[in-house]
Amino acid sequence: MNNLTIEITMDGFRLLAKYYEAKVTFLYLDEIKGEEELLNVLTTSQFLGNGQLVDEIKGLID
Repeated sequence: MNNLTIEITMDGFRLLAKYYEAKVTFLYLDEIKGEEELLNVLTTSQFLGNGQLVDEIKGLID
């Protein structure tokens, strides 16, 4: 997904791709690394005012 969105200039799509990449890492590969990645996406989501993504990430890491 990262490669598919590399040329997209719309930040929302890139952020969503980063979110799903972090979610897969968190749930299936490396929980600690995935949580760090999710927290980075969370910070950006909060800055951009993406409340739905903020809620999803908080639900995962809580």
